[in-house]
Amino acid sequence: MLTGCNTKPNVRTKVEKPEKITTLNIYDSLSSYYGVQKGWMAQYLKDKFNVKLNIITGMKLSNNEKKKEIKNADIIIFRDIDNEYKDAVKDGILYDWNQNELLAEHGEYIQEHMEDALKANQACNDKILAATGSAIYGIGNDVAWSDKDHQEFTYSWDVRWDLYQKLDSPDIENLQDYSKMLKDLNELNISETEDEKDNDGKEKTYAVSVWSDWDDEAGMVNCVKDMVSAYYGYEAAGLGFYDSVNDKYIGLFDEDSPYLEMMQYFNDLYRNGILDPASKNQKYDDVVNKVKAGNVLTSLNSYTGSDIYNTQERISDNNMMLSLKPDDAKPLVYGISKKGNGQITAIGGSTKYPELCMDILDYFVTPEGRMTMSYGPRAVTWDYDENGNIHFTEFGKKCQEDEKTSMEEPFTGSYIGGTLKAALSSWSIDAENPDSNSETYNKDKWGANIENPSCALEQEWRDYNNCDNREKYFEKKGCVVVQDYSDVIEIPKLYEKKWAEISKKIISETWEAIYSDSDNEYNRVVDNMIKEAQKNGYDRCVWWWRGKIAAMKTQD
Repeated sequence: MLTGCNTKPNVRTKVEKPEKITTLNIYDSLSSYYGVQKGWMAQYLKDKFNVKLNIITGMKLSNNEKKKEIKNADIIIFRDIDNEYKDAVKDGILYDWNQNELLAEHGEYIQEHMEDALKANQACNDKILAATGSAIYGIGNDVAWSDKDHQEFTYSWDVRWDLYQKLDSPDIENLQDYSKMLKDLNELNISETEDEKDNDGKEKTYAVSVWSDWDDEAGMVNCVKDMVSAYYGYEAAGLGFYDSVNDKYIGLFDEDSPYLEMMQYFNDLYRNGILDPASKNQKYDDVVNKVKAGNVLTSLNSYTGSDIYNTQERISDNNMMLSLKPDDAKPLVYGISKKGNGQITAIGGSTKYPELCMDILDYFVTPEGRMTMSYGPRAVTWDYDENGNIHFTEFGKKCQEDEKTSMEEPFTGSYIGGTLKAALSSWSIDAENPDSNSETYNKDKWGANIENPSCALEQEWRDYNNCDNREKYFEKKGCVVVQDYSDVIEIPKLYEKKWAEISKKIISETWEAIYSDSDNEYNRVVDNMIKEAQKNGYDRCVWWWRGKIAAMKTQD
């Protein structure tokens, strides 16, 4: 058995809060925040654990710098079961949670309520080490109480509902109807702002605006991949998609390829003047800023749509983005599992404070800790009523309406400034909160928040769809729930290299096809993309992925 660096034989009992403030270094592969945790959460952790969190983002570090920070960190948050995690396990630089009774003495809540997640991590380590009975080095994020639940719908198909109504609310049966609606929406917006034709330096508004800086992570153009998942419910995997309904792997260039179909869809948007021409070169943050400013009329994803567009000010003006999908679309939504997902939070093998680290991780898994992580201190921003229903306090409502709201004493700074900047593992936002009256940690599903519509426009959306919220809308209209299969995927170096090379070419050629001005130009680019990909080993890579997916499903 390979364990962490600490091998002290004595069994430790639960420690008291340190007399002196202790700084814990957290290496975080997911957070872009770099520095000491500030605001109300810093004060909260100081009062409860006498601890200060120093967060080190891995996003801007070289591989050698990352390895050094991981080796020296007290707590490590891994993006996935990737090379960083696998190398850390193989190198023995993580703390075994079974060592010195650490889990039993300081992770009681985790041990009692997340047994499947702990077993999943041990099984993962067994595969990495080609051994059995390996150590427990961490726990996955988004853990569920039941495997029957699913995450919140992020493929939300958001549209400016006020403008859709002005089009007389046309039926949207398929993607062709949706494309026509987008064109009509764009033209309506232009006609309504005709007196601003010269724009006075303002950003031009488009029905659709997407970004490119996530493409490398997707292995293909992200917006095209998202359209496939949002419309057909297929899950991206390697150089293709997995159709879980028909248990079928579909390569990017297979007959009737959904990737090529959605690439054509974006080209049609571009040639009709509906797609923001800046899409190819802009970043996610650029799109967020445009949506905030009201310069985008629709969004496939809630996090670049309703989540940021529907401010209290706009809602007061009866202006919202709300869901409208084609009738035949079956958007993918991930199930949540008792095993958690691939993101792993671990404790560093060289830490001087393993007990304190575990105490903090265990606290954030308790219902109060999970709620505090998401919404702030109990009784300050949220609480339970006499029936166990969760609700925001009046001050908490202010914080939700305006995240820049200044915190009340004894806390300082703004609400948003003090939120936890490290992506520590815990329960899924859509898992049930056992301290409540069968409600989840997701505020959008609390009875107190969905009982009444936020404005007349939302009531009209409810009446039109005969649904109270987004979740019920998609469950009624159709979706595909898939389990996020997180496992150790060992891609042979040959295929990993070829896949990266082919993906790079596919990404560049996809954007060239999207920006084509004629059918001839589009067909030329697509033909060349397929030819070059096949010449560089595309067929062999797809063959490997097809076999890997089949083997994984057999094991599952």
